[in-house]
Parts: sequence; C-alpha cells; structure tokens
Amino acid sequence: MSMDRITRFYIDKFKSLHDFDIPFSPSQENTFLCLIGKNGAGKSTVLQAIDFVGEIFRGKLYSWLKERNWEKRDISALQGMRNITLGIEGCFSGRIINWSASFNVVHLRCTWEKITRDKEIIFSVADGKYKFLGEDEARNIFTYEGSLLTILDESILERKGLAPFVNFMKKMYSFDTLNSKQLRTRTRPVDTDANIGRGGECLSGKIASFSHEQRRDLVSRIQDFYPWISDIQTVTLRGGWKELCFMETCEGGKVQRCFSSQNTCDGLLRLVGFLTEFMTSDTFIVFDEIENGFNPEIMEKLVGLITNFRKQIMITTHNPVIINYMQDPVAIESTLLVYKKSDGTTGITRFFEIPEVRERLDYLSPGEVFLDVNIDEVLFSSEFV
Repeated sequence: MSMDRITRFYIDKFKSLHDFDIPFSPSQENTFLCLIGKNGAGKSTVLQAIDFVGEIFRGKLYSWLKERNWEKRDISALQGMRNITLGIEGCFSGRIINWSASFNVVHLRCTWEKITRDKEIIFSVADGKYKFLGEDEARNIFTYEGSLLTILDESILERKGLAPFVNFMKKMYSFDTLNSKQLRTRTRPVDTDANIGRGGECLSGKIASFSHEQRRDLVSRIQDFYPWISDIQTVTLRGGWKELCFMETCEGGKVQRCFSSQNTCDGLLRLVGFLTEFMTSDTFIVFDEIENGFNPEIMEKLVGLITNFRKQIMITTHNPVIINYMQDPVAIESTLLVYKKSDGTTGITRFFEIPEVRERLDYLSPGEVFLDVNIDEVLFSSEFV
C-alpha cells in the first residue's frame, strides 16, 4: 500500500494567496517539493499557509497567532475579509479523501466543512450542526477552534474511517530557518509525539525522549555526514534541563573529546536538527532555506536523503546548486516557481513547464537552467502574470 499523502492543497484569501493551488508531483514515488522564487514573491506565505492548515486540525489557532505575534486580521487577504476557503485532497489508507471548508477569521473556526471519501459525502458541517453519512439527524456543534474534527473522539474518527486523514493533517508543520541560537537552547524532555520546535528550540528535549535504538539510529545517520561523531548524548542540568553533547573519535577509534552543543559548529547542529525531525511522527514537513550553513558535500548528501525520504517534504531555496543535486526527473517534477502577479497576489507553477525554461533543458542541467534564466523576463513574456 502506498504511503498516506496529500495530492492537492488549495487555499483562497489567505494573505497574498488567492485561488492558490499547489501543483504536487503526479508521480506517487515523488513526495518532494522545492519552492524557488524572488524575495517577496510569497514563498514564506506558502509555508505559513501549510502550517495554518495543520493548526486548524490541531485546534489551537489562538495560541498559534500569539506565537507568531499576529492578529486575526493578519491572516486574511483584505481588511474586512472574514472567510478563507480551503481544499485538501489526498490518499489515506488507500482511500481518496477530499476535505473542503470555509474558515471564519473572526471566530477562528471552520463554519462549513465537507468530506468525501471516494467521491461519496461522509461528513458535513453547516448551520451550526454536523452529520455523518448514514445518520438521520444532524447534531449540534459545541465550542471549538479550527475544524470540528478536532473535538471528536479518536474512537469516533476510527469508526468513521477518518482517523488516518485527521491524524495526518495534525502532523503538518512548517519550520522556520533553523538557527544555531535556538538549536543550542537547553530544554526539558518533550513528549514522544512532539517535534524539534518550529525554530529547533526543542532539539535537546526531543533527543532526550529518544529510546536507545532511536538515538543509535540518529548517530548512524549523522555519521553518514560526519564520520568522526561517535555518539550524541543529553546531559541533565539543574532543574531537569537537557543539553546536547557530542562524542568525537580520532583515527584509531579512541574517544578524543566530548563537547557540548554550545561549542559545536552551526552546520552540525542544523544537520542534527533536520535528521531528528525526520525521525518524528510528523507527516508533512516544510523547511525554509535548507542550504544555510552547509558546505556543498554535506548539502548534496542531505538533498539526496530528503528527495528519497518516505515523507512529504517541502523546502525553499535560492541556490541553483540545490536543483543540480536532485536527480533530473525529480528536479523537473518538483521545482515550483513562486512569483508575484501583476495584481500583487502570489502565483505558483512548475518551473520547468514554462516554455522558455523547458527548452533550455536540451543543453543545460536543471540547476544551470535556474541560474541561466531571468525570472522577470520569463514571467512577463508568458501568460503567468
């Protein structure tokens, strides 16, 4: 059975995203997306939109806004705009699920929802009531944030065949650019189901929650990039706070030194952050500016790992070399150009489907095409703006 995955992500009236539809890869084997585009085009808004939809299913919109220092009005396209339209389609446990909704910005919840499974309506929310397929009467809705599905018991979702979809959506996360200051943060152990934190600030607590086998697996992954790292440990400080420590070996296999995360290089910390997040239960992972802090050799290995990983992963990059590190079919299918339209809204298209771009593939590699193309000229000579 193929892995659970999203095949369509539609959002309308979220910030600069109007009638916005992400073109996922048509290949079931390819679960990777790479966003490119000029600064200010809207790449960060796309990442925020994915995190926003995940938060709708986690049902914690007020705390999500507070964490970002946003007001309700900051997520709507225009002043006075009250509703954001949403649509998700995907394959979950072998069934095609389609969820559509209208999210009310004032009340921070979906006031209308519909789910179809294999094109049959199985769940609906409207006029303050909800109903499952086969039920004669609709039930009244209680107070909730996000989707009504967040307040339904897991046993109900299991019985109605919606648990795989809902649990997948709850584990969609977009991560900020991981920086060394947050990755070095000392934290207490986190729940086994938690992740590294949106900026990597929970990294030490997450590794502290790993089993012996998980930590050994993490060290093995690190050694593919840094062979001299023999172990990673968490040291307990006063108050239960955890700090990361690395063991380094010399050529003869003898331990040379032990050093804390406070004294290690930024590249190693960022790599450990990525590798640790890949080992969590998160389902759709989004990373901003993946290339920061890595030399070409490390970046090439990391891109190879990401593009073959059995999770849906999206990254953003400004570096054409990243495109060259992908296998050509993956690069051509997965590279999406985010651009600003003439009306100020954000557009998206497969980069290598633009005619002026595609023709260059006859004599240039995908990364060289990215470097050779003037994005403004290509867009303004096409129908995209």
